[in-house]
Amino acid sequence: MQSTGDVILTFISGALLVFGVLWNLFNLVMTVHLQRKSKSYQTLEFIISCTSLSNMILDLSTIYSLYLYEFKIYCTTDMGRVIPVVFFILFSASASSFWSIAWLCVFYYVKIISLPAALFIKLKRNISLVVNGALILSVFFCFVLFCPFLYLIPIMPANATANNTYNINNTLGTPCTKPAFSFPKKFASDLYFFIFVLFLCPIPLIIMVTTSSQLVVHLYKHTQQMKRNQNEFQSRNSYLLICKMIISLLVVYLFTITLAFVYFLTLGKDENMSNKSLFLDMAFYCAATGVLLTATNKNLKEKLSVSCCGKIQQQSEPK
Repeated sequence: MQSTGDVILTFISGALLVFGVLWNLFNLVMTVHLQRKSKSYQTLEFIISCTSLSNMILDLSTIYSLYLYEFKIYCTTDMGRVIPVVFFILFSASASSFWSIAWLCVFYYVKIISLPAALFIKLKRNISLVVNGALILSVFFCFVLFCPFLYLIPIMPANATANNTYNINNTLGTPCTKPAFSFPKKFASDLYFFIFVLFLCPIPLIIMVTTSSQLVVHLYKHTQQMKRNQNEFQSRNSYLLICKMIISLLVVYLFTITLAFVYFLTLGKDENMSNKSLFLDMAFYCAATGVLLTATNKNLKEKLSVSCCGKIQQQSEPK
């Protein structure tokens, strides 16, 4: 029987997951609607759409994982083929979301900062095309990179039957255990692990930290220069909002990666708490990034305020 703390943690995770799905769905629908309405293809909207869609897929796969874990579906059903697919979707969607945010940082960095180098000027002129192509290739590579998870081989626990069904009440009386998985013997699992971890964390992190720090330094120097010259810096507020968003996304990403790292460290000690913390981690990431993208996008904020105010006005009208 679960403790009160476990129930509360599961409830918070479930509520955040549902909230994240709905919020990212709002961002995705509104962004696609605005693009179709304006009949233009904007890079920023494309990045937000890609991030929102990735977050939704990540949220839904996490909800399914939470369902498997809480109700011990793996103990009553043959999950040998289903769980590897869930792993594939989880990792692919999370990597797609991480890289979408990384390219968002690059987009704003090139748009805001000015450098005299000829190559940078050329990049600035074609930044939309470059980021669009890079994002498409990154998302494609995310799903290709994690395809080996589809070939995971289930390791039968002691209480598994011959047909690979995990029973709660088995004849041996052994407790129900989750099935473990491993890659085929000829597969270079250590090298593969190094590559996909590198792709998930250090590379996007370096991109985010570099671009966000440069943006902060640029904004500070530009503001100080405007003050010395006693000039109005009309774009200061918008630039400041962008910097706050990028730094906030970076903090959310760091928190998510750190908690995931702690999960792997504590997995062998307290599996129950580790799994619940990972579910909460994914739920928090999807919800937080969705809210931040809405809060810093003028069109999405307007659509959200119109939707909320419209509902409040309808409810306040006399029937």
